[in-house]
Amino acid sequence: NYAATPASSDIKKIAGKWRIDDSFYTGNTLVLTITTTGVDEDPGRGIIEGSDDRGNLFDGEIIEIHYDDLPGVDLYDVFLTLTPNDSFGGGPFDLEGLATFISSYHTEGLDLDSSLAIGVSDGSRMVTGMAAPVVPEE
Repeated sequence: NYAATPASSDIKKIAGKWRIDDSFYTGNTLVLTITTTGVDEDPGRGIIEGSDDRGNLFDGEIIEIHYDDLPGVDLYDVFLTLTPNDSFGGGPFDLEGLATFISSYHTEGLDLDSSLAIGVSDGSRMVTGMAAPVVPEE
């Protein structure tokens, strides 16, 4: 996790809808929504939920990570339950991992704006990818 300008974990800045294209399979889109819990005593937590084009459901929690000696780290613990579409059988499966917010990245002709890198797994199944913000339709 590298930041040219100081960054810190904040659920509020990643609240909203995020889309991962080609998740699991080419052409499959996974959309996750992150909302803050609104609990003043523990403001660093949020709810993460969503679904993909194949009918799989996802829900769980995302938590800010803070390091006293590394104040510029923008990382989150992610706990996600995958409930597969009935046609796949099995489940639900508890996945856990990390996410990081990238406000912008410019190098060698590659320009990315507002991405959420996420990776969760249970050792057999995983959800990974670079999520882009979903722009509301007007």
